[in-house]
Amino acid sequence: MATQRGADLHPAATSSRSPSPALRERVASAVRRETGEGLMDERRITRARKMRRDATNAERRLWSALRDRRLDGYRIRRQYPIGPFIADFACTREQVIVEADGGQHSDGKTDNRRTAWLASQGWRVLRFWNNEILGNPEGVIDAILRELRCEDPHPAATPWRPPSPALRERG
Repeated sequence: MATQRGADLHPAATSSRSPSPALRERVASAVRRETGEGLMDERRITRARKMRRDATNAERRLWSALRDRRLDGYRIRRQYPIGPFIADFACTREQVIVEADGGQHSDGKTDNRRTAWLASQGWRVLRFWNNEILGNPEGVIDAILRELRCEDPHPAATPWRPPSPALRERG
């Protein structure tokens, strides 16, 4: 006798008569936990939530300008899981990612692989040093807006390069 996965654990999971979609989702989530399905997604979401709580000063400053469609009506998501990665900020409609990079990103090898994978999925990635976000927020916002509007397109597959030494020395 063929049964749906998890149906014997939670009969309401397959019922089309459950009171609300929210209840069906909670039950389906419980089934995934018990059967081990979607564990990676749940871990990534939990990690994204922690990253939102533990944001750097630069991320907080940038988020205050990007949140609530403040940036020309574009909806920006914070600490948004995309595939195996979590983007600092992402506009899903325009497929633009904004990364706030601190000193841990100075070598760029991991960032190159990450950017290449994201570009292969159709995303464009903008990277800004934390000191640039804190020291020149208007310039950063302008650059993000140009990219969202496609006014200043740059190739999606451009590998990550650190900013000029002059920018790095300012912070």
